[in-house]
Amino acid sequence: MALDAGDVVYAEDLVWPESVDDSRVSFLQTTSTTYTDAVTGGTDEKCWRAFAAPPTGHVLLCYNATLFNSSSTGATFVTPIVRTGGTIGSGTVVLTAHDDRAIRVTGTGSMRYGATWLLTGLTPGEVYHAQLLHRVASGATTGTVDERTIIVVPVW
Repeated sequence: MALDAGDVVYAEDLVWPESVDDSRVSFLQTTSTTYTDAVTGGTDEKCWRAFAAPPTGHVLLCYNATLFNSSSTGATFVTPIVRTGGTIGSGTVVLTAHDDRAIRVTGTGSMRYGATWLLTGLTPGEVYHAQLLHRVASGATTGTVDERTIIVVPVW
């Protein structure tokens, strides 16, 4: 149920989904130049979480990872994607994987980065899932991603 200014709110309307999270400490490697969850080395563990949209239809996505690249000029990216439903990798995309939301590192120095993104317009009560995807910039480089976390926080 979406709430609008002036609506009467009853206690039963305030059932609020809890924050959910997923963390993966094993590293993965990729050579893909498009966003993917596939790996070319390391451990193939998906970092994702299903959640129910809160009454506002807004959630805050918090995500972080340790990143580095095999080349001093190569870049490694990690960004969230959100789809409808609770099955990883399926459903309609409601937030695309995009460089504008990505955390990234250029070069061989290992760095831990994090970002947040306010996602609005979700249907209250519907189930969605958020997942972290990764890629490298064009060129023959290998990106390494480690210690990934995604947290989905309902926004009032």
